Amino acid sequence: MPFTQYGFQVREFDAIVDELQRAGLHVEERIRAGGVDFPYWLLVARKSGVR
Repeated sequence: MPFTQYGFQVREFDAIVDELQRAGLHVEERIRAGGVDFPYWLLVARKSGVR
């Protein structure tokens, strides 16, 4: 997997969601934000069964 200049790994979106679910979190919202030059996703996750 590629790294950014700051050492973060670039991962596929679905792989991140899978890891969150495997950790017992439920993804409640997926918000695409940013602009054309710097697009990003905001994921809102909560521990399953907790409100």
